[in-house]
Amino acid sequence: MSPGQVALSWTLPDPCTPGQPVRVDVYLTDDYEVLKQFNGPAAIAAMQLVSEQNGTSVVAQVQPKTRYYWAVDVYLGGDDPNDNPRLGPIFSFLADNTPPEVEAGEDVLTW
Repeated sequence: MSPGQVALSWTLPDPCTPGQPVRVDVYLTDDYEVLKQFNGPAAIAAMQLVSEQNGTSVVAQVQPKTRYYWAVDVYLGGDDPNDNPRLGPIFSFLADNTPPEVEAGEDVLTW
């Protein structure tokens, strides 16, 4: 990964209906309150990294020295006629440091 990128990954639960894919919505933001007061996917669409897809990871662009909050909401299928997602817990991490870059000048040939 290049500087400023972070890989988020999660484990999918078993589906309510065997053989059906488990889809997820994944959200990432540096504003905890917006994610905590979730008002539906349309309200926080700008933070959405994944929309109703079957997957277990995503790479996101982040800024150093910033605390991020992320959540994975799961569509399990089954008896819900509206196919509403089950809201997942909110996780956080600090994008503290980026890898160092070194400039040692031009190559020097010696013998």
